[in-house]
Formats: sequence, structure tokens, C-alpha cells
Amino acid sequence: MSGYAPPAPRRAPVAGLLLPRVPARMIGFALLGAVGAIAWGGMVTPARGWSLLLFLAVACAAGGALAATRGLGVLGRAGAVVGVVALLAAAALLASGVPARYLAPGAWPDLVAGIGQGIESLPNVRVPYGGADEWVRAVLLLCGTTLLGLAALVAFFPRRPDALGRPVLAAAGLAAVVTVPAVQQPGDAPLFEGALLAVLLVTFLGLERVPRRAGPAAAGLVALATVAGVLFAPALDADRPLLDYESFAQSLTPEAGTRFSWDHRYGPMTWSRDGNEVLRVRAARGTYWKAETLTEFDGLRWRREAGADRRGLQTEIDRDRPEWMQRLRVTVRDMTTEQFIGAGTVLSVSKAPRQPVASGPGEFRVEDRPLRRGHTYEVEAYVPRPTARMLSLAGTRYPVFVADDLSVELPRPESGRPKPDVRFGPFGSAQATLATIDGRVVAGPQAEAAIEGSAYARTYALAQRLRADAATPYDYIQAVMRHLSRGYSYSESPPDRAVPLASFLFEDKIGYCQQFSGAMALLLRMGGVPARVATGFSPGAYDRDRKEYVVRDLDAHSWVEAYVPGAGWVAFDPTPSGTPARSRQLAAPPTSATDDGPSRPAPGSERSRDPRPLGTGAAPAPEEPAATPVLLIVIGVVLAGAAAGLIVVVVVRRQARARAPVSVALRDLDRALARTGRAVAPGTTLSALATRMRGTPAEGYLLALERARYGEGGPGPDARDRAGLRQALARRAGPLGRLRAWWALPPG
Repeated sequence: MSGYAPPAPRRAPVAGLLLPRVPARMIGFALLGAVGAIAWGGMVTPARGWSLLLFLAVACAAGGALAATRGLGVLGRAGAVVGVVALLAAAALLASGVPARYLAPGAWPDLVAGIGQGIESLPNVRVPYGGADEWVRAVLLLCGTTLLGLAALVAFFPRRPDALGRPVLAAAGLAAVVTVPAVQQPGDAPLFEGALLAVLLVTFLGLERVPRRAGPAAAGLVALATVAGVLFAPALDADRPLLDYESFAQSLTPEAGTRFSWDHRYGPMTWSRDGNEVLRVRAARGTYWKAETLTEFDGLRWRREAGADRRGLQTEIDRDRPEWMQRLRVTVRDMTTEQFIGAGTVLSVSKAPRQPVASGPGEFRVEDRPLRRGHTYEVEAYVPRPTARMLSLAGTRYPVFVADDLSVELPRPESGRPKPDVRFGPFGSAQATLATIDGRVVAGPQAEAAIEGSAYARTYALAQRLRADAATPYDYIQAVMRHLSRGYSYSESPPDRAVPLASFLFEDKIGYCQQFSGAMALLLRMGGVPARVATGFSPGAYDRDRKEYVVRDLDAHSWVEAYVPGAGWVAFDPTPSGTPARSRQLAAPPTSATDDGPSRPAPGSERSRDPRPLGTGAAPAPEEPAATPVLLIVIGVVLAGAAAGLIVVVVVRRQARARAPVSVALRDLDRALARTGRAVAPGTTLSALATRMRGTPAEGYLLALERARYGEGGPGPDARDRAGLRQALARRAGPLGRLRAWWALPPG
């Protein structure tokens, strides 16, 4: 009788291995991967090690599925690989905290943009990351899940029927998952951590090659090498790293982003207008994003008051209107800034990468280094949005702390004496205008004479004329806004003047946001309405998919805040709506905080210049429908793909068995013996195997195979014969023998 020969080109199995190849590699992969998953999950706070462990379980299952495809044809293996890669990619994103709606093909551009944003921010991020930008957190975790997924693919990829993966490359990926967190967050016992890594690496690379008899010796050798490494490792510890990864990471990002100077200058516009994205803001409602408040008029320009940080909030807060409280999450993009950009009156800054310190009324700055690209923080702000009726009925009971917001300095006299300082009486009060001249305080006609003898005589006269027809402060605000909307035009190249705002009001009548806001605030103060200039950015464009406001350098802007008793500082914008900073605001300029619902006038229309407060921009688009239908579609596509792949595998296997049932039975026998560690010496015949297993449940399988192969008749082993062989393989194989036998000879 002819000898039994295993199907080529499978190599003869190694006799007496401690564990079969695939289970041994899976054990090593799972142990090393689990340590890495827990470590990598600690790079964010709160830690997400559990999430990466769940992904590791998926990766192990995917690796086992890949290993099981070695017996399939090319088509079957290709289908399985595609399915496994798709499964790992989806699982990696979900385990990293990416919302499921981004798995839909229509959301892929936003997914790519978000991941890009997170990658750009990584060089400026400290771990464990506890900031507010979920894309930074997702990218940090995605790096770990990607390494684990790639390691699984490399470790279990079926290269040939007798070759499985490249364990050395997989070990490098798994080692990175363990060591990168250790470098970022050194533990208290680095030697122990290094020893554990060494043992796990040896287990992953060598467990599948250890003979059963050499198991204790191999374990002892590993233990001896580990102890020696612990003893000699301190001598190799150097003060300087072999690779300065921090310097390398910093070299990948721009040295500095766009900078803005917020004090008014009134000359031709010089700041960046390239359309670069400087901020992303997540907020329930769009508003003006404020950087600084210019509270002091020095006779020529509005500027930030020195020592303004000692003034406190200086506003009323209506706690009965929670809708006026905003929670913002701000991400710095192509920008470098010392200010924490917020909105309205900032009450607090949290989750910030730099220490915030008060820098003005409702403002915060960094304590030391500036904010840079990728830095994210959260802001709690008070942004009042009174209706037109509330503004009309607000009255004139101004709090004491707004007195400084009713004063202006006059230009320095030609004699070189100190600049006169004028404080105007509040609207509707009997308080006289006061002026400080050469250290003397004068009132009434003397104070007004000082104004009339200055370059602002016509400005003061205009303020008095507009105020004469106003019954309330809000009427006066409307009158000023209407005046600036008639006969004034927008230009980014106004002429330089000695007294810029007076020239803007009466000669040039052209300018940009600085001229419009500066002139309005000056007129309001002269008319008795507390006012100041706010600088920062208009709301920008709303990203409906990511539910964020995208702010660019084109949105740099300046507007006016007027004080409303009972509400606080309310924003008004006199700049024409067709200008770059305002025309980009959502679907329309945010000109109506007073409407009962959001208004969307066309840019440049009369409605868009309605003189009403700008506490918010137009409300963002309604929330999109829940992502459940999209997610169900994605799940359906994945399941359909898996079903198609399964059908392909079944068809291919059935065709192969129909073509050569005896060859398939021989292949199954050879694989089953190899997986259970049975030695088959060269030249062993089927008859000899049947004799060896006579009286066991495997005898029927071997006799049926022998009859079919040598022409004695019969279709070969059937399902009952396969079950008998499986039962024989499970005998004397330990407590997991039955499970091992099912893996060695699956049903079918």
C-alpha cells in the first residue's frame, strides 16, 4: 500500500510543541496587547483603557478569523481580509470616541477634517490630555487602536498555507503601544515595567516554538535574562534621550500663528486677511467672540485701560435668565494669542492648557506662555439678549461702577499741558458734566467750554442734537446707529488723520469697523450712555456637520457694548453688513437679538442695519436628525458584506470538495494532526494510522478515506466519521481538549 503523504507544500508539524502555533501566538498577542491598551488608554483623562481593551478583543477575533483562512483559495482569503480590515477600521474609530455618525460615507470629509485638526494639535498637547477638544482625545486614542489593529493584521495575515504573518513586525507595533505611554508618563517602577515588556515580547515571539519538554527550561532562561536585565539596566540609563521626540514633533508645526493687536489705530488695515482659520468655537448659539474690551479713550484712540484687571466683572448678571448664559468650547487654530477668546462677559475659563488670569472686566489672559495652535479650553460666559421692549423699558438706573465708562480724554492742548478729562452725566440724570483741567475739577459751562474748545466740538454738538429727540437711552442708541448708516461707507484704506474719529464723522465718512465702532462709542458716552469698544471676531461660518463656528482672520472685528440697566453690557454693531467680517456671519449678519425668533435678512438690506443689539448671531441650524438611520445603514452594509464574503467562502470550499473530496479529506486529516501535536513520521501509511487508532472513534474516518483513495469504493469520510476523528483527537488532551479538537477539525 502506498505511503501516506501530507499535501504539499505544508511542512511537517513539529512534534511535541507546548501549544499549537495559532493559540500560542494569540495568547502572546493578547497579553502584550492588554498591557499596551491599558497604558495607552491612560494618555487621556478620564482614562479609556477599557475602550482599548474592547478593541483588543475585536482585534484578537479578527486575527483568529484571518488565521482560519489559510486553507481557503485566493478569492476566499481576499474577501476575508477586506472584511477584517473594514471591521477593524470601524471598531478603531468607535473605540477612540468618534461618534458613529461619522462612519457614514457622507460624513467622511468631516471625519478627515476632524482627525486632521487633532493631528495638528498633538505637538502642543500634554498627556494625560484632559482638554475640551474631543478630536485631540480621539486622535490620541486612535493612534493606539491603529497600532493594535495593524499588529493584529501583521501577526495573523495568511501569507501561505504554511506561513502565518510576520511576528517580528507585529511585536514592534505592540511594543510601541506599551512604550510610548511609558515615555510620556514615566511610572514609579520603570525597571519592573521594562522587565514585564521583555517577558511579554519573548512570550509573543517564542511561545509557539517551545517544545513541550523544554517548557520549564525556557521559562527559567527567560526569568534569568530578565533578572540580569534589571540588574544591568541602570548602568545604561543616560541623561539625554537617543531620540528627542518632542523637538521632532515641534518641528512639524508652524513656529507661530497669526497675531492680532486689538487697540484701535484707524489707519489703513494691515492685519492678515488670507482667510486662514484661526478659531473653532462650539456653542449653542453664535455670538461675537470677544478678545479684549477697550474701555479708555485717550483723546485720539480707543485702547485697553492699564490696570483694568482690578476692575472686576463690572456688570449686572440676570440669574433669572439662564438662556443668557453660554458654555463655549474654543479651539485655537492658526493663531497665537495671549487672550482667552470668549463672549460677552467671561465668568470662568476651565480645562485650559495655560493658567488663566483676570485681565479686564470679564476677560482672561494667559499667565505666561501664549496659546497656540491646537490648544482648547472651555468658557462660561454671560451674553445678555434683551428684546427691543426690554431695552425700551430698561430705564436709567445705572450702577455706580459705570461712571468710568462715561468719560473721555480730550486731545492734549498745544501748550503741552495735561490732557483734559471729561466725565459726562448719565442719560436722564441731573448730574452735570465734569472736567478735570490742570488738576482742577470744573462743572457745567466751564466743562462744556473745554469740550467746545477742543477738536471734538462738532462731535459733542452732534451727540447733543441726536440726544434731544431721544426719550430713552435705547432711543438714543437707535439714533446714533441710524446716523452712521446714512452717508457713511466701508473702506479698508481710510486716510490717516490727526484726529481720526472727528475726521471720520465730518469729512472722510469712510472707514472700517474701527472707525464705525469707535465713533459710536464716543457719541454714546457724550450723550450719557455708558459705552465701550469690544474687539475680537464676528461669529464666522457655521459648520453644520461638526456643529462648530469656523472663525477666520477675515472675521476679525470691532463692535460696541452699551450698558443696559438690569441686563448688563449689550452688543451693538454699527459697521455696514456687507463688509467681510459681517457678510460671513452664518446665513446672515447677527443683527437681531431682540426678535422673538432668528431673523435672516439679506446682506446689505435695510433690515440688516437695524439698530438693535447684537447679543447673538443668527441661531445655528436645527439639530440634524438622530444618526440612528445612518448607523443602521452602515451596519446593514457591513452585515451584507460579511454575508457575501461567507457565501463566497462556502461556495469556494464546496467547489474544492466537489473537485477533489479525497484531497480535501487528506488535507483536513493532516491539519487536524498538526494542530493537536500528533507526530506523523515520514512514510506512515493510512493503513498504519488506522491500525494505530483501531478501536477508537477515529478508525471509521481513516478506513473510509483509505477506501476512497485506493479505489475500493465509497464517497470518503462523512460527517459522522469527522465527528469520530474529532472525539479521538480530544482524548488525553487536558481540560481544553474538546475545544482544541473543534479548532483542529471544524464541522463541515
